[in-house]
Amino acid sequence: MTLAVTSLTVRELDRTPDLVELAGAARDAGHEVLLIERPMPDAVSVAGIGTAYEVVSAPGGVALEDAGGAVLDREAGSDRVQAAARMWRRVRDTLRADGAGALPPGAGPIAIGGFAYRTDRDPSGPWSGFPSLLLRVPALAVARVRGRTFITCSTPEAEQLLEVEASPGRAPLARTLDVTPVRNPVAWAAAIESAAARLRAGEASKVVLAREVMARGDGVMPAGMVARSLRSAAPPRRKTSASRSSCGRAVRTPQSTTSCRALWSKRCDRFREAWPRDRRRSCASPTSSTLRPRSMRS
Repeated sequence: MTLAVTSLTVRELDRTPDLVELAGAARDAGHEVLLIERPMPDAVSVAGIGTAYEVVSAPGGVALEDAGGAVLDREAGSDRVQAAARMWRRVRDTLRADGAGALPPGAGPIAIGGFAYRTDRDPSGPWSGFPSLLLRVPALAVARVRGRTFITCSTPEAEQLLEVEASPGRAPLARTLDVTPVRNPVAWAAAIESAAARLRAGEASKVVLAREVMARGDGVMPAGMVARSLRSAAPPRRKTSASRSSCGRAVRTPQSTTSCRALWSKRCDRFREAWPRDRRRSCASPTSSTLRPRSMRS
């Protein structure tokens, strides 16, 4: 199917909005949101609000959908990531930012999203409700690059989303949280021992262990509030949040890595027992926070 050419509006803002505040207000107002915040000086942060197009996993490959969910195009392939790349190249060629000149990363045609470790399977558990692959061309993309902020509008009314306000009607906020690990302590310890043994044997050069917890509250946990808490807890790290319909997810990346000779891993306390004391340096464990009532998992 031949897609119509879409003219993008790209310009630099004369102010620097807080992307977490912007994304949180948009989410509370009912808009779909994708946010990648990287506070490092030379990094690019992007908030995507609303939807122009979505590339999503589909039987036999991926599909291109409009904001209403109608299928506009398909790309077949057993490797859905490669199929999505081919689809994105076709879509990108129809997104024109004429007259915008040289653009920094994050401005102009952009798709934001992610995919599961196994894109051939539908996510389950806490990640249920999300496709195994999702790349979204947002109606409004707000990119912060080295202290400058650029917006890319893919629909005629997209710029109005900059002024969106959260709905005044909201359920009571959570006052208490019950936090429990998703994986039981015995299984977690066994996974650490197995990874440490493979590192010692030279069977693995890198191990990533993410400790996931489930937080259940007695009220609402707005995505913006969670993202602000993650930013306060780990200022120099990257925070990522996503929403689709009633689903939401927020993740903080690992704080640092640990090395043992040429072997790298994310630290857990039991790894320290596997390495000589003079060849290790400690760091904090990676965490992720899940939002309810529905959320996602890869």
